[in-house]
Amino acid sequence: MENRSRDKTDHSKEAMQHAQKVANLFVDEARLSSNRFNYVSVEQDYTNLIAQNDAHHFEVPLAHGSESTLRTELYLF
Repeated sequence: MENRSRDKTDHSKEAMQHAQKVANLFVDEARLSSNRFNYVSVEQDYTNLIAQNDAHHFEVPLAHGSESTLRTELYLF
């Protein structure tokens, strides 16, 4: 389990609302794309390909010399 005393992630109501707005914006923009899979099976194959890879977890400083970090994950293919 993660050490909560070192976890400085903002879990406030406002932070969650902001995260939801960013996620909704991302999905809304993706829906504007005309790109589509021709078959559901092809889409599932690509989804499974992503799921089979390990995520690399990173903590990135928000500013030089800052103790605040952004935690993210990255999939490498």
